[in-house]
Amino acid sequence: MSSTKFTDVLKAARGSFENSKKLVEYLLEIHQEIGGTERGKRDKSLSALNMSAMVLITACWESYLETLLSDIFKFLLDSSDSPEKFSKILKKAISDKIKENKDDRYVWKLTGDGWKDIFKKEVKEKLDKFNTPSGNNVNKLFEQILDLNNLSEHWSWQNMSKENGKAVKELDRYLLIRNKIAHGKTNDNTIELEEGSNERIDKQSVTKYMGFIEKLIEKTEKEVKDHFQNHFQKFT
Repeated sequence: MSSTKFTDVLKAARGSFENSKKLVEYLLEIHQEIGGTERGKRDKSLSALNMSAMVLITACWESYLETLLSDIFKFLLDSSDSPEKFSKILKKAISDKIKENKDDRYVWKLTGDGWKDIFKKEVKEKLDKFNTPSGNNVNKLFEQILDLNNLSEHWSWQNMSKENGKAVKELDRYLLIRNKIAHGKTNDNTIELEEGSNERIDKQSVTKYMGFIEKLIEKTEKEVKDHFQNHFQKFT
């Protein structure tokens, strides 16, 4: 039985994010050293720093989600002696694979703690396939692994209302920017998001995106903690 507390798991995932975002902070420091802090036109070469930072922030967000889910699942496995309270979707996926397996000896892998190895493999497969951390994809992953439904509905704060899924739309906009950058569809420091609609990517864009992701993490962490306390009470 693990002696780790659930709050330690949340702190570890947040710590991993804080460590990852240092790369973004380094880029901003370089930006300041080269471009200074005074208002005015910046050298075009600085746009490469801004574009790189936008890509890195998305990577930090995706990595945080994967780390959080992986660590929570490991915590649950270490704290459990049966698969009873695990995700219904996860159990069904594993059950289907067991039924489809033609090897008669496969069932014996489930004896003792063998079922944990099967669960670990299934979760690893889902995390390995995870990409594009949009609201819909994040919702799907958290439901599959933790039975947490519609996580993105809890992504709301001042100036980011719950109505019409404003935070999800904002995240999708940032992900579109990231994809445009990654595929080289930029013009100096601007990106065409829609026909006739250009977005300028500057240092302020970077700091706004980072602040947005930090808010998403704050709301995600709170909802995951509440869900854990309500759904996995036997482990608290």
